[in-house]
Amino acid sequence: MLAKWAFRGQNLLFFEVLIILGCFQGMLDVLVYHQMKVLGGSLFVIAVGAAAAVGPAFLFIFRVERVIEYCGYHNILYTALVVLSLQFTGYAYLEDVSAEWSLLLKGLDTFSMLMVWVTASTHTHNSAPRSLVATCQAIVAVFYCCIGRGFGGVLIYFSLQYLSKENLMKTCSVVSILLCILFLCVHYCCFKSFPYKKKILVAKPTSQGATGNYKPLTSVRKEDKGPNDADEYY
Repeated sequence: MLAKWAFRGQNLLFFEVLIILGCFQGMLDVLVYHQMKVLGGSLFVIAVGAAAAVGPAFLFIFRVERVIEYCGYHNILYTALVVLSLQFTGYAYLEDVSAEWSLLLKGLDTFSMLMVWVTASTHTHNSAPRSLVATCQAIVAVFYCCIGRGFGGVLIYFSLQYLSKENLMKTCSVVSILLCILFLCVHYCCFKSFPYKKKILVAKPTSQGATGNYKPLTSVRKEDKGPNDADEYY
C-alpha cells in the first residue's frame, strides 16, 4: 500500500519538487549568513532574520487549508520556486546597504519555506492511506529537511570553490525559474486531466437490481382481463 502511494506519477513529481525546494533552501540559508556577515550584520540582526517569517505567517495560519484548497498544492510549490528566485536575486544585489534591509527578503520565507512545509503536510495527510499517514509524513520530512537541505549544504560548499557568492546566487535564481517552468509543463501536460475531454457515462445498476429482490411487473394476458379493463398492458 505504501509503495502504491509513493510510486504514483503525481507523488513522484511531488517528491522531486520537495527535494529541489529543500536543496535551494539549504543553499539560501548558507548564502544569507555569509551575506549578512559581509554587510556587517550583528548576531542580533541574524537572529531576528531567522524569525522574520513569523509575522507574515499569521496572515495565513488560520486560513491555510482554504488557501491550499483554492490554489492547489502544486501551484503553491511552484510559486515557492519563484519566491526563492526573488530571494536569490535580492540577496545578490544587496550591497552597500544596512543589514536590516535583508529582513524584508527574509520575510519571504513565509512563502518559500513555511507554506511549502504546511502544504506538503496537508497534501500528504489528504492523499496517504489512513493507516500510514504518520509514515508518509515522515517520508516527506526526510525528503525536504534531510535529503534536500543536506544536499544543498554540501552543494553550496563545493560551488563556492569555483564561483563567487554573488554569481552563485544569480545562477540559483535563474535555475529555480527554469525548474518552475519545467514542472508546470510536466504537471499540466502529463498529469492534469484535459478539461474538454469527453466523458463516457456508464449506466449504473439501480439499488433494486443490486439487492437481487427486484421482480419485474408481469403483463396481464388478454384473456385474463375483465370485461371492463382497458385494452392495454400494465
